[in-house]
Amino acid sequence: MARFAVKLALASIYIASACDGSGEECPQTLSFLQIALESSAKEQSQSSKKGCPTPDEASGLFAGLMPGVHNLTEVEVVEICVQLPLCVDSSTVATQNAWAQAGAIDFVAAALNEFPVTETVVVTCTLGMAPLILFNRENGLRAGKLGALNVTLNYYGSHLDSFPVMVLGGAIGAYFDFVNENRAIARELGGVEMFIQNIRNNFHGQYSDWAVEPVKQSLYALSSGTWTNGDIAYHEGFPSLGVQLMKEHGNETKIAEETLQAVKAMAFESNFYRSRWSELGIFEVLPGVLYDNPTDGGAISLVCEATQYVIGTDQPLGDPVSSIHVIPFNASIQEQATKGKMLEALLAAAMSDAELVQFDHESFNFNLDLAYPAKRNCFGALLVMGKDNPANLKAMREAGLAQSIRKEWESFDLLTRTAACALLGELGVEVNLLCPFAG
Repeated sequence: MARFAVKLALASIYIASACDGSGEECPQTLSFLQIALESSAKEQSQSSKKGCPTPDEASGLFAGLMPGVHNLTEVEVVEICVQLPLCVDSSTVATQNAWAQAGAIDFVAAALNEFPVTETVVVTCTLGMAPLILFNRENGLRAGKLGALNVTLNYYGSHLDSFPVMVLGGAIGAYFDFVNENRAIARELGGVEMFIQNIRNNFHGQYSDWAVEPVKQSLYALSSGTWTNGDIAYHEGFPSLGVQLMKEHGNETKIAEETLQAVKAMAFESNFYRSRWSELGIFEVLPGVLYDNPTDGGAISLVCEATQYVIGTDQPLGDPVSSIHVIPFNASIQEQATKGKMLEALLAAAMSDAELVQFDHESFNFNLDLAYPAKRNCFGALLVMGKDNPANLKAMREAGLAQSIRKEWESFDLLTRTAACALLGELGVEVNLLCPFAG
């Protein structure tokens, strides 16, 4: 829920203004919002659902409303949409699907189509759609087919001077998770350009020198929306913008992590984009991200994973719904990374025994350890840093990398052990006892 907490607060402003001065016309909505605004994210998730209908109960409500959405007022629509982020648990696919089956997606899409230029509706209903479709291809595809994304993007692009609209990027980004069809809609309507413009407006821009929430939310949208749209991101100057973002604000939660999701997408799409990220100095700023976020599992995992994408692994990599192909190793990019002191930073991260934490991932409906395997990804990054590079391998040996791996061995899962074995083999360490399958 943390991903949408700020927008819920903004939605409360809308609803308070839409209700009469006493709030008597919509007490149920205001009650829900009071819970949202006064509780912590975890407490909110627990307490707010006490007043929520079950999906089965909600199905009757939606069934009764759907034939006459055009007869509802904007206040009535907002009352319903604003409750969905409080009632729908996006961390379980079964719950998302139950609410979809109840008719929630169809209602929100109908409401957006009925009030396409009413900001209160566009904002609250876009936020209401997000937990229904987050990392859920079937639900996201349905929402896109019903025209909900089109409405939101059309309004978003023409109202980037409105703060509540500026911070819709995270909710819009939910449409793109595993859904190339929705990424194509964004391509057609200029969505990627909008997100990048929103960042520019709020990072040394016309609205702010640094407004973290609009920037972060736009990065959420780009982290998934850049897959299949890397060419647009490149032509809009995102590589230079992304490097500068991480240079100045890579110490702030989610900024580097979400930027690097887009880096992966662009690196996967084009070897030229890989070279451009390197030339523009990505490996001069990534060491700082690692040093500034020593316990941030998401940031560390993405730095190490993106390093593999940009340098190249000669192994299959890819996006779950796009394609998978081999990204060829590039010795020149490896050299740039070495000059940027990337090796030292990767060694520090890979050999650290700090307990890692996850930020703003509690609403995700998949295994976080598998999705953000920081240690395994850092072993993979070190492997490409050592490929055909005796000097870097020597530095790894002298740093005590092999000893560190042996010390932590029992804590590694099978996939991490596999990555560690490949790295130990490259270091020339005898691994038959640890890795009987090696060689």
